[in-house]
Amino acid sequence: MTNPYSSHSRREFLSLSLTGSALLSVLGLSFNPVKASLGTITFRNHTDAEKSSDHKETESATPTETDSPEDSPIETARSIFQEFQTRLRKMIDKCGELGMSLESSVTERYFYRETEYEYFIPPLPKNALPEELPNDATAEQKSWFNALKRITGDCSAQLYQLAKKAADQNQGFDVAQILLLVLRVNPDHTEARRVFGYRLKSGKWRTLWEINQLEKGNVEHPEFGWLPQSYVEKYEAGKRYYRGRWVDTAVEKEKMQETGSGWKIETEHYSIVSHNSLEEGVLKGRLLESYYRIWEQFFLSFAASDRQWIALFRGEKNATLRRHKVFFYKNREAYLEELKNFDHNVGYSTGGYFPEMESIFLYTPSENDDWNPDEMLFHEATHQLFQEGTLARSIKIPYSRLASKANFWALEGICTYMETIKMLNNGFLIGGTDSQRFQTARLRVVKSATLPLAELAGMNMRTFQTYKEIAALYTQANGWTTFFMHHENGKYKQAFIDYLHLIYAGKDRPQSLEDVTGKTFLELDDEYRSYMLKAPDLIDRKG
Repeated sequence: MTNPYSSHSRREFLSLSLTGSALLSVLGLSFNPVKASLGTITFRNHTDAEKSSDHKETESATPTETDSPEDSPIETARSIFQEFQTRLRKMIDKCGELGMSLESSVTERYFYRETEYEYFIPPLPKNALPEELPNDATAEQKSWFNALKRITGDCSAQLYQLAKKAADQNQGFDVAQILLLVLRVNPDHTEARRVFGYRLKSGKWRTLWEINQLEKGNVEHPEFGWLPQSYVEKYEAGKRYYRGRWVDTAVEKEKMQETGSGWKIETEHYSIVSHNSLEEGVLKGRLLESYYRIWEQFFLSFAASDRQWIALFRGEKNATLRRHKVFFYKNREAYLEELKNFDHNVGYSTGGYFPEMESIFLYTPSENDDWNPDEMLFHEATHQLFQEGTLARSIKIPYSRLASKANFWALEGICTYMETIKMLNNGFLIGGTDSQRFQTARLRVVKSATLPLAELAGMNMRTFQTYKEIAALYTQANGWTTFFMHHENGKYKQAFIDYLHLIYAGKDRPQSLEDVTGKTFLELDDEYRSYMLKAPDLIDRKG
């Protein structure tokens, strides 16, 4: 009999089931814990007795970091996670040396990376890791797999205990951040998944909303989204259920054009109307849901309050769903016609988030348009989620009153940063140096044509939006946001998020950025210049 694990099914198994940041161990590799049960990894041949001894040592090891009274739970958790990542890198390299190319590449696919300019975030897999490999897997494969589950389980258990400690200290945001680390180590951690709204159903991780759809007898179709199982065959045959009766696709399209109602698609977090097609609305919905998960990871304190995260952790409540409204139009003319009576300046826009209507309005670009529709969508979705998130809803400050004295640049800066998201097959990239905005910001630094931070931060909404070279402000806002999110392993990342908090809470002042970073504007100017000059020059100056 052939070994299915070494053929196509082996590849399928790996692609579907491997955990996030999973440490590998194979026959001939040992794992000797020294620090935080992660220890110093060595590679040598060993007997079954040595393997048993290693396992016992792993279980009894005490994490050095958690003994330190000075370290907070979140600081300890980050230290443990970094140790974990370091060992993961070594194990991936060793697998490569041993010729285990598939195991190495698949594990690399889930490796969480932070660089000086971008983040790589592996997605949470939908499929749970099976309890064991197929019966005809080799001894080497079984040893690798068993060690993988043991090591990830040990590390995620330690991190979860730190989440409990943070909850006891009423540090809800820290609880959420630690649980994200738990899921990056072990995506099958039941309690961490629960807090973020997931449950295991038939071997797959589903959100409560998805489970509700399934219990209603609906299925998720790749083209048509969620619909009753009994509808699938007819939809695939070109029929549509329109106002209580079945009609041809062409008839439905004609009716949609006559009424101007559009196709309505509901996802977990979005209510979408597409004036193009059902299929477009479904694709945009999936894109927005992927984006929402990324935004939630970066801005946990905007997704739920400190108390709400603790309540979620303790099982006292489930996440409250709020749907965000998004409208897609066939072309610019239809977009302008829809909004002309609402905003007399709409003719200057190419789409946007309209806070008074709590809605995003976008249209399909023509061949002559030079903007990316996905980047536009991410930009406006960022405005929407911050403005309609938990913090904004609790404070209830109108968008027009935000940054009324200064700091408006940050509201656009974070949106230009989030529009850099790239959806890859193996995860998400965010940040980077290849965007036109970033490269223009870098060139301005090279030419000493950038505004001092004190001047940029001193602008309120009106002075920013009426600035004669507003495009230059957007590029600088992007450069500064990338700097704050990434410089020196993101040392200013949390300070920048705190800065956004102050702005959206209406508690900011012109010096707020100095307050949260502990640096003067001039000191930050110097760091920014150095940071940008180190970035690669990717501008094509041919001709």
